[in-house]
Amino acid sequence: MVAAEFSQRDLAVALIVSASGHVFNSYQFLSGVLDYQLLPDGVAIALAAVLPYVQLAAGVALLAVPSCRRAALLVCALLFLGFLTAQASAFHRGLDISCGCFGASEDRIGWRSLAVAGGGLALAVFALAATRPRPRPAVAGRPAFTLIELLVAIAIVAVLTGLVLGAVQKSRAAAARANCQNRMKQLGLALHQYHGTANALPPGISVQAERGKFPFLGWPARLLPHLEQGALWRDVDSAFATDPAPLTFYGHAPHAVLLATPVVHLACPADGRMPGPVAIGKVSVAFTSYLGVEGTDQKSRDGVLYLDSGVRLADITDGTSQTLCLGERPAPADFRFGWWYRGWGQSQDGSSEMVLGVRERNVAVPDCPLGVYGFSPGRLSNPCDVLHFWSFHDAGANFAFADGSVRFLTYAVDPILPALTTRAGGEGVAVPD
Repeated sequence: MVAAEFSQRDLAVALIVSASGHVFNSYQFLSGVLDYQLLPDGVAIALAAVLPYVQLAAGVALLAVPSCRRAALLVCALLFLGFLTAQASAFHRGLDISCGCFGASEDRIGWRSLAVAGGGLALAVFALAATRPRPRPAVAGRPAFTLIELLVAIAIVAVLTGLVLGAVQKSRAAAARANCQNRMKQLGLALHQYHGTANALPPGISVQAERGKFPFLGWPARLLPHLEQGALWRDVDSAFATDPAPLTFYGHAPHAVLLATPVVHLACPADGRMPGPVAIGKVSVAFTSYLGVEGTDQKSRDGVLYLDSGVRLADITDGTSQTLCLGERPAPADFRFGWWYRGWGQSQDGSSEMVLGVRERNVAVPDCPLGVYGFSPGRLSNPCDVLHFWSFHDAGANFAFADGSVRFLTYAVDPILPALTTRAGGEGVAVPD
């Protein structure tokens, strides 16, 4: 019995320490669970959110709730069994990944981690076998909970539910941010592929480019062949070739179909409205969460993607790893801006439509100040936030650099953002990690 008590204490301490490591390194733990590749991503995310609190509850029950110890030991045994099974599967498949032990990313799956899981399982089984339920004394009446016990139980359940829901939401946000970065990375690679074909990056928006062949076409449409959307690009080419009045693009039916066609590569998963389509008057419109960085503002044209631009990578003398080319900005609540296919923007220059400056000025949004507008948090309820980069992620937004890399920049970098925007400004700034 003494050995069983020591086993219970050891298990309780291990569970609490492990749970604490997972809670304080939740993103690392989520990545570790996904790395096992045993479950669908949605199930793995939910499991990563719940498991640390199950561990914590079992550990506390082993230490402080005698009546729940057998149930806690059973939960403990199941946790170690699942941990051992997952590790054995990953080890058998040759995956070189972190075991997720106590939240430490440097612990790799191997014989040592398998021994830890196996030892924990053996200890839990021994403690469970050594613990016998005590016979209940005969009582005259029917056993029941007191009001205080019931209220305490409800309070505990409420606290655990709140913790779990918060963790699930946090894990979902982390997964959405990672997926958002991945889609922006694909767009950055597509820009480089376009450059390899055309020897220049695409125009941010076309008006006179290519002798006016594709008026008011945005850069996202030009990347379609490099996003495995070749058939959609052929439809774009056909729509312009058959358009009798291309400057009035609302009237030609093929353009209307394309305008309403959603392209998932252009949608950040953090924005559940994207990519659409959404009915706006007599037309339906699909959107982009990612805008080209046109430079300081819509007049400066000192960035990478702007009105009729054709910037070559060799023109970016500030360095491609020091120059932004794409950033996040959700479409506004009225869906007036953010159209992916064709659009006018503020002044028929694409501003706030599919390109945006980091110090943009307002020339077309009613009831909003002239500006300038910097990189700061935004809200859908504020129509003026359409004039600057922001995102639904906490504390910042994703940006793609001209070298194809993607980084999450916090709002604190706003003072140096103009220096990261110009392609040949000669500024020397360090890109924050």
